[in-house]
Amino acid sequence: MTERSLENLSVLVLDDDPLMRSLLRGMLHALDVSHVVEAVDAAQARAELDRMAPDVILCNEALRSTDVLAFIGWLRTREATDPTSSLPIVLLLDRERTERLSDARKAGVTEFLLKPVSLRSLHARIRRAVETSQPFVRTPAYFGPDRRSERDPDRRQETEVTTKFGVTLSEEEVKTLLGN
Repeated sequence: MTERSLENLSVLVLDDDPLMRSLLRGMLHALDVSHVVEAVDAAQARAELDRMAPDVILCNEALRSTDVLAFIGWLRTREATDPTSSLPIVLLLDRERTERLSDARKAGVTEFLLKPVSLRSLHARIRRAVETSQPFVRTPAYFGPDRRSERDPDRRQETEVTTKFGVTLSEEEVKTLLGN
């Protein structure tokens, strides 16, 4: 994989909007992604995951046909030996639905991408999701990326920021989620 391209990657796109799937497929091809598989709902995504293990899953939070967080929860709770349970997941999120950030983090989302999506932001999020070797944590209530690894261990007293949506995140978490 070169600095610019994402060649040799396979991406599973989970989105029930045909226009958004078409847009994402075109953007992924422009980024030299070699294999794009599409699913319109959780059932089709599960079938694709049983057939192949993509390098990353790109899914839209605003699915009408599927509770995407339930799908992510299902994926994360698969057997620990199943390699698909620890796949990087990039969640596309509408700007007006940022109240779902906390729930998505708890479900095990790896990266967030706010709409409208640009080629540059898609490229950056996929690269970060795939290339950042973030350890996974398994507890009785959670399996997903270790959020503690993103923090500086010397910063025990992080300043808390409450967004207008009532989600409490540290400044560092807000910067990380929004790519700043």
